[in-house]
Amino acid sequence: MKKLLVIQVAGLGHAFALRNGLETLAGMVLQPMQSGFPAVTCTAQATLRTGLPVAEHGMVANGLFDTAFCKPRFWEQSATLVHGARIWDAFRARGGTVGLFFFQQSLGESVDCVLSPAPIHTHGGGLIMGCYAQPPALEVQFQRAAGRPFKLHHYWGPLASVKASTWIADALSCYVADAQAPDLIFGYLPGLDYDLQRFGPDHPKSQRAMRTTQRDLEKLVAAARKNGYDVVVFGDYAITPVTRAPVYLNRALRAAGLMQVRMLKGMAYPDFYTSRAFAVVDHQLEPGLLIRGGVKKPKRLTMPATSIFTTNRVLIPANSFLDACLFM
Repeated sequence: MKKLLVIQVAGLGHAFALRNGLETLAGMVLQPMQSGFPAVTCTAQATLRTGLPVAEHGMVANGLFDTAFCKPRFWEQSATLVHGARIWDAFRARGGTVGLFFFQQSLGESVDCVLSPAPIHTHGGGLIMGCYAQPPALEVQFQRAAGRPFKLHHYWGPLASVKASTWIADALSCYVADAQAPDLIFGYLPGLDYDLQRFGPDHPKSQRAMRTTQRDLEKLVAAARKNGYDVVVFGDYAITPVTRAPVYLNRALRAAGLMQVRMLKGMAYPDFYTSRAFAVVDHQLEPGLLIRGGVKKPKRLTMPATSIFTTNRVLIPANSFLDACLFM
């Protein structure tokens, strides 16, 4: 049975790769590819694993507003949030094995191996770092393969960096040599995205992160090929420079008397229970604008945040972020 490793690289856009001299990677030629829309992590990964458009798999953003609990919920990890059959179902039915590593919405997924960050938040406000692993021994196996524990603060939060990708690449490079490794492996390298969002694609720190990511990919591709895997590498979306002033949706809604807040110790906290309108904003998009009684309800649209109060048309900025890429 042939084996395949699929590597998703967050924020690796086609134009950005070309500007940084990445026309080829380990003998694979760079090819342009349009991302799904919205071009964000959870949507891209749901589209990949189902082959369905957003309207069918339901993962319209990285976060959603839960109307039952009256709370926004971001980065929820249950696989049941992604609707539809998986692209590997027939392969598994024929006896193939599948692994999903560091993907969003992967807990409880219909695969043979899963590893994903899943810390425990204690009642006292503390944090116990850990990864969700199936089989349970997989977390320790990856830590030994990488030669160091996985650090959550490198994966998300203000200190997130390309170090998270390097850890994943180091661990997977050893794991593919294991005779029990799955036939089909999906791996996610998140680190490039962080400096691109902080500094923009033309900043030296972003270019340095690109060089680190390239080294990580070359190491991982070489190890996979050595152990009989074919390899596909793809970038899911691009990060582009900010060329317009931001539109602060909820500030505007609050100024219009539609969004209510609670004032506690000089800080404003959203009151989702009494607000007549508020936006749940995700990167350049406003995937959810909740309208309650007394406000004329507009058509339900997903639109760039920069256009919602300035035009009645849905616009995609000229510096489009639907610029993905593929190596194979």
